[in-house]
Parts: sequence; structure tokens; C-alpha cells
Amino acid sequence: MTSLWERFQGKNILITGGSGFLGTAIVYRLVTKAIEPGKIYIICRGGRQSAEKKWIQWLGSEADALLDADNLVVVQGDLETMDVDTALDGLKPELNVIIHVASTINLTRPLKQIKNMIVHASMKLAELATKCDNLERFVYVSTAYANSNLYQSRGTAHVMVEERIYTYGGDTTVDEFEELVKFDEPVQFNEFVEQFPYAYTYAKHLTERLLQKKLGDQLLIVRPSIIGPAQSYPFGGYSMPLSTPSTLFSAAVMLTPSRSMVLATRASNPMTEATSDEVPVDVVADRLLAHLAYGTTGPVHAVSGRNALSIFQDWWQECMRERRLPWKVKPVWRPIDWRSPELHPISRTTVLFGTSFEFSEEKTADLLATLEDEEQGEWELHTKKTETDYDLSQRRQHIRYFTSLSVASNCPFAKFAKPGHGGVPELDHEKLNDFVAKLKQYAPEEAAPLAEKLRAAFDPDSQQTDVRDDL
Repeated sequence: MTSLWERFQGKNILITGGSGFLGTAIVYRLVTKAIEPGKIYIICRGGRQSAEKKWIQWLGSEADALLDADNLVVVQGDLETMDVDTALDGLKPELNVIIHVASTINLTRPLKQIKNMIVHASMKLAELATKCDNLERFVYVSTAYANSNLYQSRGTAHVMVEERIYTYGGDTTVDEFEELVKFDEPVQFNEFVEQFPYAYTYAKHLTERLLQKKLGDQLLIVRPSIIGPAQSYPFGGYSMPLSTPSTLFSAAVMLTPSRSMVLATRASNPMTEATSDEVPVDVVADRLLAHLAYGTTGPVHAVSGRNALSIFQDWWQECMRERRLPWKVKPVWRPIDWRSPELHPISRTTVLFGTSFEFSEEKTADLLATLEDEEQGEWELHTKKTETDYDLSQRRQHIRYFTSLSVASNCPFAKFAKPGHGGVPELDHEKLNDFVAKLKQYAPEEAAPLAEKLRAAFDPDSQQTDVRDDL
């Protein structure tokens, strides 16, 4: 019997977002594990030079596998703006698989700002797929929270989501899309759209339905939950900054000067009942590739699942342990709407942290039942639950990167660090001198010592880590 990895033999694959966090993990597994795949094309802004720079920066020595791969072809282009049909015309006769990973993961932008990247770009690729005579599969990376509106409509604290397409009443897919094109938002269906926590999740939800309508059984939809650092491949802890939401939210909680934070929930004891599902990026990559090889169609959840859910209390306590400000932040739970002005600015972006979702994994269970133990061992299909799931000390490099961005954006005498600066924001000496001169007018005795502390904090070789962390 042919193994799943052998089923990629000779297959020509196009991957969008192939230099991003998840895309890189997928490309890495195809290059290092799949048996004699054909050409692997990836679309990347900035072309091969840009892709290689990212791989070298975030993969280290593991980047060699991608840099040396003869069958890896980088196509320069921006999926949002390029004429896909013309730019990829030469690939139409040979493509067997399209894996569409590229997407914004910004949770704060309105629908009109993300519709092109999520909805329209996906439909351009789907149109290309219909013109590829040898295309076997189209894989769309959605999100497990594409049906997060179920939380609002069901009125319960815990929500079960199945591996199927959910629709709004009758089949209004085309009507919603036409209004999105015409008015930037589906005006007639605004009540439905408002049930989603973010425009991002609605855009993914609508795109699933549109692709299903256009591609039918050729379509595999992979729904990751909150993607986190890898547990095994390309190496344990592999991540890219700004691509792991839990790390960003953790950094935001650690940096906020607030003493309390209002969050929304329906749970009676949210500290222990509210959960989040963070899944390692290599589990997502392997579930996608395994189901692609197996021939699964429709939606598949790529999640940590019931046995590896994270409890809010564990995550929050770890954030407080890593926090350097001398006071803790108190979570204040209220049964209010996701869009309530009472919510803390951070919790408006993290409203799902007051919920509890469980995602069906029946299709992965069915797939595993067909594999011998030896072949199961070749795949990273489940999260390994440990007692240190929220050991944020393992994520300090990326938390400091986020901190550098925040300080550079908000501190009047800082600017973003250049490569090799240890992740510490750089000091703008001219602006600091102006700041100290003004400070001398009000506190002449404190100005000079403070200036020295600040210079030390901005020095990447400084041993005053306590000063730097407090900054």
C-alpha cells in the first residue's frame, strides 16, 4: 500500500504564503519528508531574495534544506494586487495542487480593509484553479473560528463546532459576496455579520462558502485554531514574530500599565471554564498534508482539541509571572457583548479568551484509523500536552521583538532596533538629549541619573537587564 508521503511523488504544487510562518512549515515538510515531489512553487513579495532572507533569519541551519532544494521555485508577486491569471498562466498545464495559505491575521481591521486579501484573492485563485486541466486539489487555510458566530447564536458558554460548512438561513452566499463587492460590506446581512467577533472571522467564513460553491469536491478546507510555536518541526519552538497570536496577547498583557482588565464571558467561573485552543504550527502543517494525501474533502479542523485545551487561569498566571511592572493586572469578568465600550482595549481584541470552543476532529480520527503505527509515527498530527504549555520564558525572544515595536512606536526617544541589536529598541540620542533638557527644568537632580539608566536600558550589551525589562 502506498504511504501518504509517497502520494506526493511527481505532484506539482503551488503554495501562497510559502515564506510565512505556516507556509514555511508546509514547504519544509514537503522538501524534507515527501517522496520525490514535483515542482514546489511559492508566491512571495520580493521574490526569492526576500523568501531566503526570512528562512535564514527564522530557521537558522534548518534553512539549508529549503535553500538547497532544486525543485523549489519562488514566483515574485503580491497575491492581493497581481493579475493571477496572467502571472501564473504558464503553470496552468502542470499544477496538480494549489495550497492557499496567504492571509492577513489582523483582528482589528474592518471588513473593507481585509476583503481583498482574504475574499477576493481567494476567488482569483479559485478561478485559476478551474483553468488548470490537471488540478486535483485546492486547499484553503481558513480558521477554526470561522464559525465563532455560533457562540452568539446559541447563548451557551461552551460551543461545539463540527467539520462542515455552516450557512446563514438559506443559501445567501452569492448575495453576501455581491454586496461585499458593491458596498464593502454585506449591508443586508449586517445582523449576521455582527455575530462574529472580528471581520476576519466573517471573511474566512464567507470565503469557505464561496470556494465550496465554486470548487465542490476538489476543495479541502483546513481550519487551524490559534497557531503557536512548533513542537518538533522544523525544530521545537520554531516561530515567527507577529504570527503567533497567543504570544502577542501575552506580551500586551505584560506591557499594559492597567491595574485591571474588563473581559466578556458567559461562564460562571471563567478563570477555569474559559479555554483557548493553541495548536503547534507543525501539527497544522502535517494535518493539512496528511488530509491532502489521503483525499479528504470539505472542512478539517487542525486543532489541539479536547485533551490539550489551555485554561485561561494557567495562561493568565504565567503572564503575571513574566510581567516586570511591580503591580499585577486583575481580570474583571462581565456578561457583556463583545463590542461593549466597557471592555479593556486589549480584551476587545481577545474576546474569544472568555469563551470555550470545542472542535470536532472526526476526520483526523478516521484518517489515523487507516494508518499502521509505524506510519502514524511519521506524522505530527497531535499536540503533545505538557505541564509547561504556557512557559512563556520560551517565547521571550518574540515577546522582546513585540516590545521593541511597541516602545519604538510610543517612546519619544526610541526607534525600532536594527538587525543584530539584540531585540532592544535603539536610542535616538538627539531626542533623549531634548527630553533630558526639558526634565532639568522640573527635576534637575533626577535628570542626569535617569538619562544614564535609559542609555543603559537601550544598550544591547548592557548587563542591567532589570532596567531594560522595566523599560
